[in-house]
Amino acid sequence: MFSFEIKDAIDIFLVAIMLYYTYRFMRESRSINVFIGILVFILIWLLVSRVVEMRLLGAILDKLVGVGSLAILILFQDEIRKFLNNLGGHNRIRTLLKFFSSNDQKKQEVDREKVMAIVMACQSMGRGKVGALIVIERHSNLNEIVETGDTIDANINQRLIENIFFKNSPLHGKKH
Repeated sequence: MFSFEIKDAIDIFLVAIMLYYTYRFMRESRSINVFIGILVFILIWLLVSRVVEMRLLGAILDKLVGVGSLAILILFQDEIRKFLNNLGGHNRIRTLLKFFSSNDQKKQEVDREKVMAIVMACQSMGRGKVGALIVIERHSNLNEIVETGDTIDANINQRLIENIFFKNSPLHGKKH
């Protein structure tokens, strides 16, 4: 007999959420065509081996699925790493960790100082009609953008920001 329990509904719901976030992540990482190709292959494999029950073609596709799992890990190693990084850096997990952290007050004070340095630098650059594009990472991971630039291991302060965006600075308007 067919029985449908609450755990089956939860199972379907969790799989739907997992597929949605996988699709969203793949779309953001610009590998959606590969993801759709994998889904089409899986649907064909299920149709051939489970619905139509073609033994020979089903066996060949079974072997490809076995090898394909390893190929997917190799092909998407960067995306998997970024996914796991995002999972570990998710806001709910950060909030939970902040609950157990005692340095939260000190971190907020440091963040306020950085914001004030940026505000003061922007006011000064505005008076001098110097343009600046400043992006502040909050909830979205910007590692892909950060990797395209130059890393400056320095404390954020007004003078540093003004020097980076000074018209003749080597870093201002740098083309890659």
